[in-house]
Amino acid sequence: MTRWARAACIAFVAMLSSAGCTIDLDGWNVACGFLDQATCRPVVEVALGNLAWRQPASPQGTIKVDARGCPAEADWPDWADPSQCWQVVIPLDPGDLQACMVIARRPRLGGYGQVAGDEYGLPASRVPPQTRGCPA
Repeated sequence: MTRWARAACIAFVAMLSSAGCTIDLDGWNVACGFLDQATCRPVVEVALGNLAWRQPASPQGTIKVDARGCPAEADWPDWADPSQCWQVVIPLDPGDLQACMVIARRPRLGGYGQVAGDEYGLPASRVPPQTRGCPA
């Protein structure tokens, strides 16, 4: 490989790694990767809404959103479109804790909904999180 070809390859990889959408949502920095803002914003809104009582008092780091295949779930909800899903990783306070949720489009109902991942529903004082992480 020539020096020029090597430099072009390195520049191309650097361009790909820096490409993508970044948005601000209620004080959170959101890295949308290659998703457009029209998809990224409502997907993150669903994930943040689903944190319910466990939502951190203040943003902790950057939320990461990536397109992914939908998990094969035996109890796949009938409202969900299994052709495309998004994975949302939200840093939680304190420390290294993260919430991971898989979100799918709801064609008949409109909008998006969570189909897999961590579930947070009650105040931390009442029950620990049902943490499952994001399935592969």
